[in-house]
Amino acid sequence: MFDHDSLGESSAVGVMGVILIISSIIVLLQMLHHKKHFVYAPAQKRVLILLMTPLVIGWSSWVCLLVGSKIAPIDSLISADRALNIWAFMTYIEKMLGFAIEQDQAVFSEERAAKLLMKQEKASFCCCEKYHITTESKARSYLRRIKFGAYQYIFVLLCVVIITIILAATRYNSYSIEHGSNGVIWLTIAKSASMGLAITYTLLFISFVKKIPEMKYLNLRSKFVVTQFALQLTVIQPLIITLFATEDLIISTDIDSVDNITSWTSNLLLCSEMIIFTFLQLMIYPVSDYNLELLAKSTGKVTEELQDRENLVCESQ
Repeated sequence: MFDHDSLGESSAVGVMGVILIISSIIVLLQMLHHKKHFVYAPAQKRVLILLMTPLVIGWSSWVCLLVGSKIAPIDSLISADRALNIWAFMTYIEKMLGFAIEQDQAVFSEERAAKLLMKQEKASFCCCEKYHITTESKARSYLRRIKFGAYQYIFVLLCVVIITIILAATRYNSYSIEHGSNGVIWLTIAKSASMGLAITYTLLFISFVKKIPEMKYLNLRSKFVVTQFALQLTVIQPLIITLFATEDLIISTDIDSVDNITSWTSNLLLCSEMIIFTFLQLMIYPVSDYNLELLAKSTGKVTEELQDRENLVCESQ
C-alpha cells in the first residue's frame, strides 16, 4: 500500500485519479455519441469495445499505484483486453467490408465483403505465401485463414491461464509463478510469440484491405496502431524503466528496490498517458465513418466494376 503520509505519493495518486475521471467522461461521451448515431450496429458495437482500452489500462494502473505493487489479476486483465482488442478489430474490419444498404438501412452483407476482397485479387500470409482471390468462395476462405492466424492468441491465452492455474494448484507455489520458473518462463514466451503472430496477421489484413479504394477513408492502420500502442506500452515501458532504474537514473536503488521503482514509475506514466490516447481515439473513431450516402455510392461502384470484370472474362472465353 502506498504511503498515505507522503504528500508526494498521495498527490500523485490523487492527480492520476482526476485525470482518469476526465478520460472516463470523454470516453463515455464518445460512446454515447456512437450510441445516439447507431447507424451500423455490427461495426459500431466493436468500436465501443475498442474505446474502452484506455480506461482498462488506466484504471488498472491506478489500482496498482494505490496498492503499491504489481497485481497478478491485473496482468491477466490486460492480457484479456489484448485478445479482446484483436477480436474486436478483426471483426470490425470484416463488418466494414460488408457494410451495405438494404431498404435504406445499413446491414452486413457477406457477399459485398467477398466482392470487395476480390478487387485486390492477391493477398499475403505470414510465410510470404500469395493467395489469389478470384472467387467469392476463395474470399471467404482467405477471411477464415487470416482470422485463424489472429484468433489463435485467444486460444493460447486460455491455455496459458489453465496451465498456470494447474501449476499453482500442484507443485508450483505462488512465489515461483510470480517471480518466474522454467515452466512459467516458457508459458510467457509462448504467449508473447502468439501475440506477435496475431498482431502480424492483423497488420497483413489491414495492409490488404486498406488498398481497396472504398476502405481507404477508414484509416485502419492508424486506428490499429493507436489501440495497440496503448496496450504494448504496458509491456515495453516497464522494460525500459527497469533499465533506467538499474542504472540509478530515476532514483538511487539504495533508497528503494528496482521492482518498486519500476512499478511506481510505469503505472504513474500509464495513468497520465491514457488521457492522450483518449483524445487520439476521439479523432480516429468518428461517427462520420458510417455515412450512408457515401456507402451507397461505393456499393454501386463495386457492383459495376465487378460486373465489368465478369463481362471481360466471359468475352475472352
